[in-house]
Amino acid sequence: MDKSYSILIHPQQGTRIRHLVVSRRFIRIFTCAVLTLLGLSGWLLADYLWMKVEREEIKILSDQLKVEVATLRTQVMAQRENLLSLKELIENSQQLLAETKLERDHLKVQGAHLNEKVTALSAGLKEELAAVNARHQEEVTTLRTRLKDGLAAMKAEHQEKVTTLRTRLKDGLAAMKAERQGEVTTLRTRLKDGLAAMKAERQGEVTKLKSKHKEELNTLRAQVQVQQEKLLALRDRAKASQQLLVNWKGLRKKIQDSLPRKRRSSLKGQQVVRELETLLSSLESELEGLIASMPSEWPTKGRLSSRFGRRRSPWTGKSQFHSGIDIANRQGTPVYASGDAVVEFAGIKGGNGKTIVLKHGQGITTLYGHLSKIYVKKGDRVRKNQKIANLGNTGKSTSSHLHYEVRVNGTPIDPRRKLLKRNSSSSKRAD
Repeated sequence: MDKSYSILIHPQQGTRIRHLVVSRRFIRIFTCAVLTLLGLSGWLLADYLWMKVEREEIKILSDQLKVEVATLRTQVMAQRENLLSLKELIENSQQLLAETKLERDHLKVQGAHLNEKVTALSAGLKEELAAVNARHQEEVTTLRTRLKDGLAAMKAEHQEKVTTLRTRLKDGLAAMKAERQGEVTTLRTRLKDGLAAMKAERQGEVTKLKSKHKEELNTLRAQVQVQQEKLLALRDRAKASQQLLVNWKGLRKKIQDSLPRKRRSSLKGQQVVRELETLLSSLESELEGLIASMPSEWPTKGRLSSRFGRRRSPWTGKSQFHSGIDIANRQGTPVYASGDAVVEFAGIKGGNGKTIVLKHGQGITTLYGHLSKIYVKKGDRVRKNQKIANLGNTGKSTSSHLHYEVRVNGTPIDPRRKLLKRNSSSSKRAD
């Protein structure tokens, strides 16, 4: 049986003393109830303080993420502005090149006019010389006739005078011949002097034209070099942005891991996480698309048989500009897209034979020539390292190889030095 306890209650003045009998079981139940209430109050207070601390941490992390997102947006806008400035510079270079071509054509026309003038002057001198010869021939013929008539009339009467007349005739003929020879010599000298002066003048104009074209070509080469350096800087920035996205993914995982499970399921926490994930996904997709569209992969396997720049033509033996690189291999070797792009042209294109032109955006295009078989058509969207054709020997070609070009707004650049990867596994295609 439970023992009972007697509790003395002191009465007020004028009343009796009361005894309250309480069992031991009641005291235990009451004590447990008080301890339970105290523990529950402490747990609620601790949970409230923990939730307050977590809310402050989430607020701080959100502010940091907003600052970093703003920084990343600023970097993306700066890259876009750089691309626009690069595009404007390339357009100016193309305009300057077009003006140079027009001036060169104009000088060619002037040279043709000068040649026509020289030809006309030579023909005129020849005609004048022929006229002088004909005139002197007529005079000699007339004089001979007159002398014969005079000799026939005077032969019977003045035999002695005949000898004198013959002597005078010989002297006259010698003088006329000497005079004619002098005139011919004078005409020849004038003709030679005129031709020499015109030749010297034309040679000076050609020298000036060559010097001017050389300076303009050097200027264009310097501008192309600047454009290529900007493309390299853009590729480095894209790689840095990609690394920054990887860091963002780790940061997003840390944020999700730092949130307590109860807060992950709350509506406000899910909304913040969704907004951050949406923003990061959009930036990631935009930068990944920019990086994937850069033609940075080797288009096929094989041996580099011809480099970019000046080379000796295999057809004429003269020095000419080679606007791409040649990769030699067996016919039928697969050809791959060097970056994400849209097919701008697929078919036969002049001396390149079967050709594919891919448009990568930002004014960048790539050309694949001398193909044996084409697997894409105009308007198709291709991915990096996707098979698009087979290597061949079509068009104006001496052997089976791939002619590969990279152009920025129509200006060819060296793909081997500026865009193609060197240390990746894809670079083994050109070993």
